[in-house]
Amino acid sequence: MQLINEVYEANTAREPWQAGDLMLVDNVRTAHGRERFEGPREVLVAMADAVHVADCSPTIEVTAS
Repeated sequence: MQLINEVYEANTAREPWQAGDLMLVDNVRTAHGRERFEGPREVLVAMADAVHVADCSPTIEVTAS
């Protein structure tokens, strides 16, 4: 367990949060968690089936301005 904890710590990315920040997490590709937090917070969760990027296409025409 100590080795696993050390590897997680060595690969942890920490970001300073600001009001209005949004984080999207890919549960398949990312190990994630949270550290102690005090104060008001809002957590919204949405889940969907996996989608391959190659199967996505724009729904609007993109033009250069």
